[in-house]
Amino acid sequence: MYIKLLICVIVVTCCPNTRYLDHRLNTAKNNKHALRPASLAVSDNELDPLNSSYALRATEWQTIMRQPGCFGNRSLKIQKLLDTRYGKENWRVGWVWQGRIIGEEEMRALFEEAYYQHLVKHPALLDYLIQNARDIYDLDPSDIDSGTNYWKQGFDLSKYRLRVRHLQDIAIRRVIRLRLELNFKGSKLIQIRSTSEDKIGRELSPGFVPFHMPGAVEPALFNGWWKDKTIEAFCQQNRVIQIKNRPDLLAITPPVFTHAATGVIKKILSLKAIETSA
Repeated sequence: MYIKLLICVIVVTCCPNTRYLDHRLNTAKNNKHALRPASLAVSDNELDPLNSSYALRATEWQTIMRQPGCFGNRSLKIQKLLDTRYGKENWRVGWVWQGRIIGEEEMRALFEEAYYQHLVKHPALLDYLIQNARDIYDLDPSDIDSGTNYWKQGFDLSKYRLRVRHLQDIAIRRVIRLRLELNFKGSKLIQIRSTSEDKIGRELSPGFVPFHMPGAVEPALFNGWWKDKTIEAFCQQNRVIQIKNRPDLLAITPPVFTHAATGVIKKILSLKAIETSA
């Protein structure tokens, strides 16, 4: 009997995957962050400058472009073009979700929930990060300064609504620190990106991690670098650009620009060809 007890103690003490999996299960029962609905999981108790316009009724907005793609380093130029053409308060970026258009905050919640469910289902990935990483980043090592705050990007998102931002590192950091109440214990700074030098860093790119509700991902209108039904597929393929549903704005000819990732000319769809978003 004592021998069996000793073996059990050794297994629980020496097997990190078992330890973190048990901790995760206990956390899921007791941690308010882990049990929160996705739409509430990412609140930082800060004003979301992109979400205020979403209080307007859906009928007050008209979609003028679906799946605008990755704007890359032309984001500010495109934003200025839309500001000039429609007015700063008259257009917005949103995401199609279950028959309605959601804003940045809800999109981030779904983004994070997908990472949470993926890491919960793959404890070996979680254990690798815990044991090997001292922190993670996306675009630049300075990304670690954002901590668990999506809005701490090094620039004012209320002014630069289309600027490239880093989300995956913050989402994973929030899952580990806030929702599972764990901490990094390693020495490596691991990049979470499809071009990462670290194998797990590549595997955890949003272009490779499955979206937890694949049926909600809109069909692709163009070929991107990401895999089908992934987190990145949701972010890119569900994204839309809308303008206020006013005659003076609807009379303006939508702009045309080149898709940054593929070089394909992306023309903003005809207003007559798109149903009013619900």
